Amino acid sequence: MVRNRVITDLQIHSKYSRATSINMNLENIAFYAGIKGLDIVGTGDITHPKWFTEVSTQLEPDEDSGLYCLKGKPSVKLKFMITSEVSTIYFQNGISRKVHHCLLIPTLDVAEQISDNLGKVGDLKADGRPIVSISSPELVERVMEVSSDVEIFPAHAWTPWFSIFGANSGFDSMEECYEDQLKHIHALETGLSSDPPMNWRLSSLDRFTLLSNSDCHSPYPHRLGREANVFELERVTYDEIIDTIRKNDSSRLLYTIETKPEYGKYHWTGHRSCNISMDPVKSLECGGKCPKCEREFWAVYRKRTITEYRLVDTTVSKSGEKLYKGNWKTEETTQSKTLGMRCMACSYETDGKDIEGCSETKITSKGIMFVTDFWDQLGKGSKD
Repeated sequence: MVRNRVITDLQIHSKYSRATSINMNLENIAFYAGIKGLDIVGTGDITHPKWFTEVSTQLEPDEDSGLYCLKGKPSVKLKFMITSEVSTIYFQNGISRKVHHCLLIPTLDVAEQISDNLGKVGDLKADGRPIVSISSPELVERVMEVSSDVEIFPAHAWTPWFSIFGANSGFDSMEECYEDQLKHIHALETGLSSDPPMNWRLSSLDRFTLLSNSDCHSPYPHRLGREANVFELERVTYDEIIDTIRKNDSSRLLYTIETKPEYGKYHWTGHRSCNISMDPVKSLECGGKCPKCEREFWAVYRKRTITEYRLVDTTVSKSGEKLYKGNWKTEETTQSKTLGMRCMACSYETDGKDIEGCSETKITSKGIMFVTDFWDQLGKGSKD
């Protein structure tokens, strides 16, 4: 059977989310998605009442795929998947937890039922990405009670703020965050400041499918689709996409398209007014404070996060392949054992007391393609 290659961006926002362009409407999203070459885009923000009304009146079901398309515009080939992002803010073990979660939803009817449920614990009108005052496990439980066909997973997993592994309000493992509801979690979103190799460093994440989405706040091609997922499917349907994610099937989810992680804003810190910027290691040496004005930096990594981010250097072989080699430094950390810190080259695991690594051994990266490489492969040059 012929397989269809589709490029998907499943996590975006509408004009009803904070700090989002007023041009984030369905027609603009469809127009610029066509320019970008996307086949399926998430609606985002479906729990917001006004956005739900717009989506339900401007989209119609595509019976063959279980997805949605623009009503009355058969020439537009783009399909929409019903999606949302929800922010849970709560206290656990005396610590304020702030975690964002992505929801992939089979139908508008199911989305409406989810909104009815979450409207009891949060103000859905306040933001396209609503804040609900329940824990992550309770969110999963409430969603699963509505429909087991919904796929839920942590958004932008490594940003310091509002993420499952965030240095400021996150957790140290998927298990700690989702507790008894982890059985329903099959994936995580890498986010702009993270790529698959960063996540491959943790053996505890091997069981989860890595997804990449733009999380864009404007519809233009340099934002929409800047990160995406490339599927190759016999039938392009909601059910097959979800099945691929749940089975972590690399024969159907071929790779993710990545923005260079350096483009993200969370790897370095500093003060613009003091003309100071520095990498995480130097910021630790300064005690997380600006050496010029002595105020604390806004984004400071936890020690274990810094150690992880220094495990792998990117190099390029003579044949042009991207290679990765260990580049570890001996450094005490009390949290690395829980996280399953692992050498990408030889799979040696460490408790954090001995992380010299194997500096000469190299492995070829798999399952990742950067945006520039993707455009070069298509013969279009670097466009993003």
